[in-house]
Amino acid sequence: MQNVVYFVMTITPVIGFIIADLCLAYNVFGVLQGMIAGLGDVVLLNVRMEHPALFVLLSMFYSLVFTTIVYTLVSLFDNVGKALAVVFLVFQIGGTGGTFPIEVTPAFFQMIYKIMPFTYGIMGMRECVGGIVAANLLKDICVLTVYGITFFLIGFFLKSFLARKMAPLSKKLGESNICGH
Repeated sequence: MQNVVYFVMTITPVIGFIIADLCLAYNVFGVLQGMIAGLGDVVLLNVRMEHPALFVLLSMFYSLVFTTIVYTLVSLFDNVGKALAVVFLVFQIGGTGGTFPIEVTPAFFQMIYKIMPFTYGIMGMRECVGGIVAANLLKDICVLTVYGITFFLIGFFLKSFLARKMAPLSKKLGESNICGH
């Protein structure tokens, strides 16, 4: 009986990561958001591009990957995960060459450029707009697929361990009224 209870306590957070914590729902809404954003660029903003259908599909795929990354951080670390996701976003905006060419950004951003997932999302979108170099686009998709799978697996395998570790911290944080749960 004790083994069954331990198994249920161990597997419940993992199942919760996928279903009860609404990972699936967040990803569905993320894909819809990517579709709306991509279609908005193509239809409403009338952005001229070589491959508009692929642009929309990549928008949906990238949204799925980034939703998985943010969801995993928040699911594993609660409010700390929200802060990590914001910091991650700030580094992405400054360090991926999306706002300025990477060559004119500070040395720190040039150093982290190649490990930031937005880098590959931006380069993939550029392929759709200006014309596809298949090897470049395939590399971008593969790198982002690895990011998405990696974060999903981190969440899947660490959820039960971190749920036990983070529960006292979350309880104390809730009692402190510093931030809401």
